[in-house]
Amino acid sequence: MGKFEAEIQQTEDFTYVRLVGTVDEDNELAPLVNRIRGETAIIDLAGIEDINNCGVRDWVNCLEGLLARNIAVVLVECSPAIVAKLNTVSNFIENGYVKSFYVPYFCQACDQEKALLVDIDEFRGDATIKTPTCRCDSCDGIMAFDDLEESYFAFVKDARKAVPPPTVRKLLSQITPAAGERKIISKIGATHSSFAGIPSTAASSNVTGDQFGTGVSSVSPPSAATLRRLRDKTGLRTMRRLSAEGTEETPSKSRRNVVLAALVALIALGLVVGLILVVGLG
Repeated sequence: MGKFEAEIQQTEDFTYVRLVGTVDEDNELAPLVNRIRGETAIIDLAGIEDINNCGVRDWVNCLEGLLARNIAVVLVECSPAIVAKLNTVSNFIENGYVKSFYVPYFCQACDQEKALLVDIDEFRGDATIKTPTCRCDSCDGIMAFDDLEESYFAFVKDARKAVPPPTVRKLLSQITPAAGERKIISKIGATHSSFAGIPSTAASSNVTGDQFGTGVSSVSPPSAATLRRLRDKTGLRTMRRLSAEGTEETPSKSRRNVVLAALVALIALGLVVGLILVVGLG
C-alpha cells in the first residue's frame, strides 16, 4: 500500500486537499486541520487506496475539527475504498457533502475495464439509482457495471439529500468539468484529477501550494485494475466474477475452459477417425 501523502492548495475562498495512499494509524490527518483556510475544504480522494479503523477514527475527528471552524467539507472523486466507508460508516461524511465518485465498468467481449467519474447531482430527484451508460473504447459496446448496484450505490440515497449552500455550489460549478465532459480512467492508464486545474482556475485568487509531509506534486488516480482490486479488498463483490452456481469465475478462467473443451473435442475426433481407418484396413 502507498504511503499517506497530502497536497494542499489554498485560495482566499477555499482550500483544495488531495490525499493519496493508505489512511491507517500512521496517517497525518490531525495537522491538516489547522492548515485549511477559507470557508470550504474540497478534499480529493481519488488516490486513497485503503483506510482502516484507526484511519476512520482520525478521519472523523478531522472532519469534526473542520466543522467546528464552520468550514464546509466537500468530497470529490471518491475512490472505491472511500465508497466502501461511505456505505458502512454512518458518520463518515456527517454534515458534509459528496460531490463525485468513481463507478467501475467491464466489457466481457474485450476484457477491458473502465472507471467513470459520476457526479452526485446526476441522481438528484430520481427515485431509483440508474447506473450511467458507459461504452467500451475498443468495441464501442455498452459496458457492464462491475459491481452490485444495491451495495455500491447505497450511500447515494442520503448523500443526495445533503445540498451544499449556494456559495459552495457556485464554487463547485467553477472548478468542475464542463457539462458533457465526463472523466474516465481506462485500463491502459489514468488521467490527472479534474480538480488539478484549480491553480489556473483560481489564478486571480492568489493561490499558494503547500506540500505536507513528503508531499505530492503530481498524482494520478489509480488505474481501473487497481480500482477493481481495491473494491475486492474492501469487500464489495463483483458481478462478473459470480457464476450461475454462485462460484467465482474470471474471464481468463472462462477462456481456459473453452480452449480445454476444444482440445478434448479434437482428441475425440482423432480417435474416431483412427478407429474408422483401422476398421477399413481390416
